[in-house]
Amino acid sequence: MKQVMKNFLSNTNLFVIVYINIAGFFCLHNLFHSSTDISYYFLILLSFIVIKMIGIEAGYHRLLSHRGYNTSRYKRFLMLLLATIGGQGSPLVWAGLHRYGHHGFADKDKDPHTPKNGFWHSYVLWMFKITEKDINIRSIADLLKDKDVIFFHKNSTKVFIIFHTAIFLLDKDLYVYLLGLPVFLTFHSFCIQTSVVHCKLLGYKNFTTIDNGLNMPWLFLFVQGECWHNNHHAHPNRVNFGEKWWEFDPTYYIIKLLRN
Repeated sequence: MKQVMKNFLSNTNLFVIVYINIAGFFCLHNLFHSSTDISYYFLILLSFIVIKMIGIEAGYHRLLSHRGYNTSRYKRFLMLLLATIGGQGSPLVWAGLHRYGHHGFADKDKDPHTPKNGFWHSYVLWMFKITEKDINIRSIADLLKDKDVIFFHKNSTKVFIIFHTAIFLLDKDLYVYLLGLPVFLTFHSFCIQTSVVHCKLLGYKNFTTIDNGLNMPWLFLFVQGECWHNNHHAHPNRVNFGEKWWEFDPTYYIIKLLRN
């Protein structure tokens, strides 16, 4: 498995990340230079919400990485598929980095995307630097037994290419609004989560934690419930990131529909 992990890390990140951003900029150009019906903007928003909140936040983050709740296999498979289409790569790598690196060593040297190593490192550059040494196989022992997780680990790039190519060939305009722009927005929303919420900017703490993660309500439009980051680091396995009554976490209400 270590060799499989090494091969995946060395061959995947560059292509997917570069593709998402090149395609995203072309889609933005198309959006700004065409008479787009307002309904398409709602399609972009809806697709972004589905990919990010269901695939990444409810799936990769709160289900796989933190085991915060249980759900059926077909719902779990759907979440894995959405996160993969969204360009998040292997669920094993994602969960492994998050469990062992980020929560195990938050804002320390072994944290893969701490802003202590520079803002651009925490925003995107860390994705090109990770190796199998950044993941402790023991930390994802439970996921190594999951056949669906292993399938997406081995085939995430293929699944990404197949779905993006199929939608593009079906309808180029549909691709812009259904995948191109939503995945581009999802990628940069994720980058904000890995960086800004751990910067010493405008934010506050409900809990005393050893990391620099803060609650940042001004980021809500960009990262939704993930902006309550201090709450999350204080209680990593809690599926509702909100603590105070006004700290709204929309993903929690989606999870209430997804969980068993």
